[in-house]
Amino acid sequence: MEKDFFTLSENGAYQILEKALWPEGPICPRCKAKAHLLSCRLVYQCPKCGRQFSLKSQSIMRKSHLSPKIWLSAMFLVCQDGGINAVKLSKLLHISYKASWLLLQKLRSLMRLTTRHHTKSLRKLVKTFFFLSGIKRRQRKNFSPMQVVEIDADDTPSKLHIHLVDDVSSDWLSDFFGKLFRHTPVEKRTPWLSHLNDGLKNLLEDVYHYGCRKHMQRYLDEFCFRFNIEGVSSRLEELLRRLGKRRQLLPWKKLVAEGLILPIWA
Repeated sequence: MEKDFFTLSENGAYQILEKALWPEGPICPRCKAKAHLLSCRLVYQCPKCGRQFSLKSQSIMRKSHLSPKIWLSAMFLVCQDGGINAVKLSKLLHISYKASWLLLQKLRSLMRLTTRHHTKSLRKLVKTFFFLSGIKRRQRKNFSPMQVVEIDADDTPSKLHIHLVDDVSSDWLSDFFGKLFRHTPVEKRTPWLSHLNDGLKNLLEDVYHYGCRKHMQRYLDEFCFRFNIEGVSSRLEELLRRLGKRRQLLPWKKLVAEGLILPIWA
């Protein structure tokens, strides 16, 4: 899977995305019958009910004017260890900054879906609260990042989830963790947490230059996604596997209107 996607043709990129969306071949969204491609229009038609649909319409790429090759190249770049910002992505893919920024946010919505899935399976936990300097001073009094880490038997971190919360009271914590986990609280020394937080700080400072305050949670999700899934190929495969999650479409109006605090499981 690790290859230079910039050398792929449009047809090659299309075939990769098609295979990821329909491993067994195109399926009609209405009657679930197998459909065939009208090659002259890159549109699929169901022989049973006559429904016509496209690759984009059945994926997170719906209503996007960007080509499948640009989407695939962006997925490959965002899965790299160092991350990438919208300015650099727009230059590499020769698209506008606005299109690049929205594309990255849509990919982060898939990362958020994956991070949420991993968090629901956490078992042995370490939870902490820490100060995030990228949030404006007037917001710091109300919003704190909650960090939940799963640790292995040898106390090394294996899964990570960070979420901004507006309530850090003991009652809220007891209610939240009581619904999801059954565990006995113990005191532990966790020196490796400082390394995790240093990595997050470097990402926000060096890559995004703290230009992400309003949508901070989505950048935290990206950091957790990259930590929880090791290797570019595995990350890319995970994004491709969730390509058809159309409820993660994230329209522009919804994105610019959302608040700093997002629901933990949404």
